[in-house]
Amino acid sequence: MRTHTLTLTLGLSIAASVPASADPALTALRARDQSGTAIVRETQPHWDRVFGPPPARRAGAVGAPTVEVRRNFVYIEDTDGTLRIPYQTNQDVQDSFDFALNQFYQALPDEFVFVYLFTSFETGIGAFFYSPQANTDSGIGQPRFDNTGPSPLEGFVFMNDWQSFNKDFGMFGQAVVDGFSRSVFNQEAGHRWGFQLDFPQAPDARLQPLLGRDDAHWSYFAHTGGSPMEGNAWRDNMNGTFTTITDVRNYQYCDVDLYLMGLIPVDQVRPWFLVGNPQVNGLRDIFQQPLSAASPPQIFQPATIRGTRVDYTVDDLATRLGERFPHAGAAPTRFRVAFLILASRATALTASQKTEFEGMVDGYAEGFHTGTRQLASFDYVLDANPKLPIGAECTAVEQCDPSAPICEGTAAGGAPICTKVCNTPANCPAGWCCGLGATMNDNVCQPAGQCTVQPQPDAGPPDTGFVDTGATESDGGSLGPDGGASADAQEACVCDRTTVCDQNCACDPECQDAGRITPSPRTGGCSCEGTSPSELAGLSAAALALALIRRRR
Repeated sequence: MRTHTLTLTLGLSIAASVPASADPALTALRARDQSGTAIVRETQPHWDRVFGPPPARRAGAVGAPTVEVRRNFVYIEDTDGTLRIPYQTNQDVQDSFDFALNQFYQALPDEFVFVYLFTSFETGIGAFFYSPQANTDSGIGQPRFDNTGPSPLEGFVFMNDWQSFNKDFGMFGQAVVDGFSRSVFNQEAGHRWGFQLDFPQAPDARLQPLLGRDDAHWSYFAHTGGSPMEGNAWRDNMNGTFTTITDVRNYQYCDVDLYLMGLIPVDQVRPWFLVGNPQVNGLRDIFQQPLSAASPPQIFQPATIRGTRVDYTVDDLATRLGERFPHAGAAPTRFRVAFLILASRATALTASQKTEFEGMVDGYAEGFHTGTRQLASFDYVLDANPKLPIGAECTAVEQCDPSAPICEGTAAGGAPICTKVCNTPANCPAGWCCGLGATMNDNVCQPAGQCTVQPQPDAGPPDTGFVDTGATESDGGSLGPDGGASADAQEACVCDRTTVCDQNCACDPECQDAGRITPSPRTGGCSCEGTSPSELAGLSAAALALALIRRRR
């Protein structure tokens, strides 16, 4: 049994620290990377709980958790409401991580180097973070350690609400949403190797100025080309001033990042510089705090400062941190990873949302691949032959997703698709219809236009025939529509307009049985099983008599 713990990083909301005087666009930055902060070490889910048996369910639970292995992610739903959401305490966060990871490792083997967890809900905490679990590399400024024993896990990443970037940056356009979300994701992934300095002795005077926030990011004054690991893209104006040209859409790692990741050799790392002795002259960062090494990248409005250019080369790292080992060419470049999304009972994902998240996962994986200049990639596909979603063509029930467990042809003769039983179109995807399939006697969801076409009204008015006074049945007149003829002297059932049972038409001859008016599973119309007093009041005398006759039958 594993007895080590998973150390997590938890942060507080950034929005609360943004003053009213800040650029309104900046209030969108409600969450921020908190890797390296002290509060991370205060939330420690236990691996003996993660890898142990499932936790006991709460009394009165409505069902076991839903765990669904999709093509590229695992969907985990707290079906019985065991978790407290949104989170109120560190214990709530710990419990939710224990729960998600426990369910995840029951469904899949312990073979993943990195695990990325999203939520389907707003958590109440403004943070993304990386929690390191192992480091076997040297020469990157981090100590070597292993908290996971036989597990290959090296890091756990919390990415918070899956829709947070669209909620916070949607007003700026999809390019900003995609760029910023990939930059944040790449930062959390990059923390596995990102620039840090861990010296048992006094800090190194040469390298220390390169460190920024929490000693886990590049300094605001470091020229990193706008790396997701922070710093800025600085333009040297050649007159003692420097101006930021950092792009919020950038998610490309810089040369030093790639060297520390083991992706490029020493001789491919270009020199870079730091703006030393910066004269900020009262300037403030994007959160209206005084500019400092710990400030976040200048991703919105540019800033110009005075300072002294201090140049660096990779030798500054190698001579102080030692040679990077394993070196590029021997270090791994493909990583087995898993994406999880934890849903609450109140925020369960729909089939279309699951498909949307699946696309987002592909985007994050592609963003990492692109951000490393195609030098590294994720092995993240969990099921190469996933179950087919509703609407996909199928040849056997076994191919269909549990949410659409029927393989049925459409009424209009379309190819068999994965679908499900329905009562009304509301049970189906938007724009679909609900009607009889090709072979089943139950209504199933079908694409628009594929359901059975309802008969059109008669060319002429319907007729019901005379009603015999004193008799319990009608006379010899036709009880059904007559194709336009109106031979009868009286046309009483004015609501009978089709050749099938018309909705709420108690006098319609096609409506059978006695009782109440109910939906018909075959026609989508009604079985007119009786007429209420209020309905009777609206009928003509002849229709009233016919209704009474049928009620006595």
